[in-house]
Amino acid sequence: MRTTSHLDGCARRSPTQQRGLERVSKVLAAAVEEFAAAGYEAVTMEAIARRAKSPIGSLYQFFPNKQAIARTLRARQIEHIAALWTALGQDPECRSIDCFVARFMNVMAAFVAGHPAFLPLLDAPPSTLPPGARDRLRGLLAELLSVLEPRPSPVARRQCAIVILGVNKALMGLYAEASARDRTWIKKDYGTLLRSYLSAHVRTSTKKTRRA
Repeated sequence: MRTTSHLDGCARRSPTQQRGLERVSKVLAAAVEEFAAAGYEAVTMEAIARRAKSPIGSLYQFFPNKQAIARTLRARQIEHIAALWTALGQDPECRSIDCFVARFMNVMAAFVAGHPAFLPLLDAPPSTLPPGARDRLRGLLAELLSVLEPRPSPVARRQCAIVILGVNKALMGLYAEASARDRTWIKKDYGTLLRSYLSAHVRTSTKKTRRA
């Protein structure tokens, strides 16, 4: 049985031979560099082909347009985020809000640094998001929040996940564009915001659960 790939539902066809896999990998690497350098709107299929040093026909053989390439990259990013959050949730020391916030922020900052196309693609059209991506991220984050002590209710976890994802999107964009000097206070203020929000929300949900 073939395993699920981030190309499923994104590419015109998924390569099965090693040569094809290498060509697709080369195209995606070039696309990451193009999106990171120019932003989503300015990038063309021709520019990606030039950077990949590949005939334009090779791109169209696997991807019908740049939206499909962006969707493939975003699907891969979501898989990486899922793996990072899963590892964070398995950390036995990450149970207090202070520890959770510190680890979560470090994980996301490292993710953004290691995925230069992530922030540019946040401004891409909704059609470049894999189906159900937002709901999946909310569900993953809500599940991750279940490790906190005291443990927030399922409703509170989902509400927190929705807010945190929205704030995280804005703050990660600000963090990426800031100078090294400004990143220090941005990260500090983000931590303060996140700790305050989680503390208030978790405590409120816990009290309501106990009263019920």
